[in-house]
Amino acid sequence: EYILGTDPWVPNVGLTLDSAATVAEGLSVTFYARQAAGTGYAGLTRLYDVESAAAVGASWSGVAGSTGIVGSNQTVTVTPPFEGPRRFYHVKVRLQ
Repeated sequence: EYILGTDPWVPNVGLTLDSAATVAEGLSVTFYARQAAGTGYAGLTRLYDVESAAAVGASWSGVAGSTGIVGSNQTVTVTPPFEGPRRFYHVKVRLQ
């Protein structure tokens, strides 16, 4: 909750995909990147990394050009390069 910047007592708040769509390049994913602000976040930056894996249980690796996205209360759209017929994706959030 702290890393994501959400309140555990407020339901339906967190990292959500606003959209995931098939496009000519493969897949397009849109999410909201929150800024690290408020009590306890002085001097910290919230970063978002879109990662992919070839299979469930396989190791995750950053999608080229889609890691270290600085959260500044903006909508982010990522279109990962096509890497084959099947990929799994997730968004990792971290503070730095």
